[in-house]
Amino acid sequence: MLGRGDEDGASLLAMEGRYGFGSVKVFERPELVARLLMQEYPICDAVSFDSDGRATEATECLLVGFGRVGQECLRKIVANGQFEGSTFHLAVFDPELENIDGFFKLRYGRMDKLAVQINHYYCGENESAAKQWERCDYFSRMSCRASADYLNSLLSRLSIGKRAIEGKLLENLARSEHLRWCAFHYSMGYDRMSDETIKERGQMYLEDKAIRVLKDTKNKLHGCLVPWEELDALSDKESSYTGKKPDYKEMDRENVRIVHDILFAMPTETK
Repeated sequence: MLGRGDEDGASLLAMEGRYGFGSVKVFERPELVARLLMQEYPICDAVSFDSDGRATEATECLLVGFGRVGQECLRKIVANGQFEGSTFHLAVFDPELENIDGFFKLRYGRMDKLAVQINHYYCGENESAAKQWERCDYFSRMSCRASADYLNSLLSRLSIGKRAIEGKLLENLARSEHLRWCAFHYSMGYDRMSDETIKERGQMYLEDKAIRVLKDTKNKLHGCLVPWEELDALSDKESSYTGKKPDYKEMDRENVRIVHDILFAMPTETK
């Protein structure tokens, strides 16, 4: 069905107490073209890496044309062009740029089979991956798609295969994943949470343990939108309020390992 994103599909699904269809696929042509372009010609294929997965050159991109397809591609190129060791530059060329009247929506990820399994891992084994995906909110779906598309391409580019990811390779992939994660959040409208706001939310947590100290979805602020080198201090800062011991660097490492393991547990034809 040609429509406006997953929200349209969700309204047509059969749910408890509501008649509908068992499966609805929703797409827009520019979105589909941009997704396929990133999968067939991933940015990482144009970048050199050392044996430890660290980029050895800058990522330079030229986007020619800024119509609907170009607008969709812009967000994907930004997020899929982030690698540890590399600087990123993108130029847009379109002689009609000032006359283009369009609103480009963010669409992330690869075709959804890998994204569904990533969501399933984080949601747990209490029910099927399909059921969990049906109830997955829009932002979470886009987050899973972004991670799936990026890491699937990068792991393939580095020819890692089934071998264990560890040492410098893991560290550089985790750093790249953090750059990708930050780019995704910025392109979804998020901004870095100030130290003052973190302190305020830390005090709020003492009154209400349901508060996420570093994530404010209402105002689209996140404390983790910082360079890799600042993550340890950020983990300590959150721990001072919650008493818990988050390790945000380890979360990036774990996501790399999870996607790698899921990829090579999937049948070849579904990757």
